[in-house]
Amino acid sequence: MQLCKQLQSETGMNNLNSFDSKYMMFVCNNWELVEKKERSDPGAENRYWKEIVLKIRKYFPGISEHDQLYKLITTEVS
Repeated sequence: MQLCKQLQSETGMNNLNSFDSKYMMFVCNNWELVEKKERSDPGAENRYWKEIVLKIRKYFPGISEHDQLYKLITTEVS
């Protein structure tokens, strides 16, 4: 999201439309931290996911949360 904010401030929102969102993939890393939070705050994982999807769709409205956004749990990767 930092890259989106930087591009927006440097070139304006219209320049982000030059990226074809159907070829994009977003990986939400460290998702194990969200799952840990879920134990003490039921519903937190769902709230965080919805917030992430909304933020990404602000810049790329055509993005599919089912095909282009992924949760990465780093403890399972290592």
